[in-house]
Amino acid sequence: MAIMLGSWLGWQTAGDLPTDSEVRAIAEVVLPSRPLGVVERTEHLSGPLYGFEEDYSLIGGSEEWSAGYVSAELPLTTIDPVVDRLAAAGWEVGASGGGQVTATRGDWVMLVTAAGHGEQAGVWVQRGQPVLAMILAVLFGAGGAVLGWWLSFRVRIGLGIRGAAGFGLLSLNSVLVLWALGHDAGALVVPVLPVLPWAGFAAVVIRPMTLFGLLAVASWLGKAAWARWAAAPQPAVPGQV
Repeated sequence: MAIMLGSWLGWQTAGDLPTDSEVRAIAEVVLPSRPLGVVERTEHLSGPLYGFEEDYSLIGGSEEWSAGYVSAELPLTTIDPVVDRLAAAGWEVGASGGGQVTATRGDWVMLVTAAGHGEQAGVWVQRGQPVLAMILAVLFGAGGAVLGWWLSFRVRIGLGIRGAAGFGLLSLNSVLVLWALGHDAGALVVPVLPVLPWAGFAAVVIRPMTLFGLLAVASWLGKAAWARWAAAPQPAVPGQV
């Protein structure tokens, strides 16, 4: 949870998505002198991938979480010539294959897809991961680890059913957060689409699991605090024999 919070704070410094005119300029580099389809966008910094999912369940979660995007269709049939054109235009181009190539420039990460290799042939542009997001994620993660280590010495009771259930329910989200952190660390040096570390927490099934896990752990910690207080020597009350 600490990693998610740190990353989320860092992502607040992310740049803006390209305007429609900027997307058209990008498309001209990808496939010169060809018609560009309708430009679609979702401007939010963190939310459901598509706008019609804005009524997602706060408890049940929502599939496909993103930091916003801009996309447009292009009648692109092959990806090989695109690589050279992007590099010449100042984009940092990653490995290409399977009819797709990913490239970065400034605050943007772009996925270019040829026909027959994805849901839509054309360009897909997202915000790039701010370096601060990775720094804060690591710092908050280290702080969370220290806090957990400290609590392990303060808690004097066993996990019991509540503690075991709570940490068990939290484990899947924790694995996804660590995977996203590793993926995004690579995204700092290799052009790939970033993954929001809290995207798993937003997903169907994982969100309710995590919420119930947090409640169970909080209940277990409350029980531990009560047991510690009850076991402590109580001060004598004046007048008592």
